[in-house]
Amino acid sequence: MGFFSIPSCPTCIRRLAGGALQQIRGKKRTKKIPTITVQLTRDVPKFGKKGTVLQISRGRMREEWFPQGVANYVTRQMLKSMPAGVLQQRDPMFMNVAVEKKKPKVAIELLTPTQTIALLDSFIPPNLMFSRSTIAPNESAIHGSVTLTDIATAVRNIAAANGKEGSRIVVSPENIKFLGKGLEGDKLKSLGTFDFEISMKGANDFVRRKVMVVKQEEV
Repeated sequence: MGFFSIPSCPTCIRRLAGGALQQIRGKKRTKKIPTITVQLTRDVPKFGKKGTVLQISRGRMREEWFPQGVANYVTRQMLKSMPAGVLQQRDPMFMNVAVEKKKPKVAIELLTPTQTIALLDSFIPPNLMFSRSTIAPNESAIHGSVTLTDIATAVRNIAAANGKEGSRIVVSPENIKFLGKGLEGDKLKSLGTFDFEISMKGANDFVRRKVMVVKQEEV
């Protein structure tokens, strides 16, 4: 009596089974997200412009777009009554422009004219000194001049050096004038000590100081 041994080779087993044993490979199924047809009521970046009919996920429509008024539902009956080809694909490039975040503007509270005069009166020293070279060794006439713009710049620098309040002070040449006789408008063209006045429209007070034009020392 002979013994029958079961072969271990897979190919042999399939032959014995008459091809009954076959390798079955299942297809992977992609999970589909339930969608719904909607019509946009406004331009939506990365989706489409107002009036576009497209399909989106039911969850987005239910939880975001419909409560926010971004889109309206489109029924099958409504879609049939619309022109052919009205249903479009999402446009990921629509309005897809990187918007630079703008820094919020910081509102600077301006000083009143009266406040400006009061602060200048406390900041500005009795004398402002400017050095200029003279045309000749024994003459008082100077090269160039000292102008109202020079004084306004000096006043602003002095004010700004006194902290936050001082940096809010705005002074222009129009707020300054020279006092005294023999002065040529808005320029000083010789050595000496001269009076000037700072005033602000709307303020009753003013600030009076002296400007000293001294001879520049030769190096």
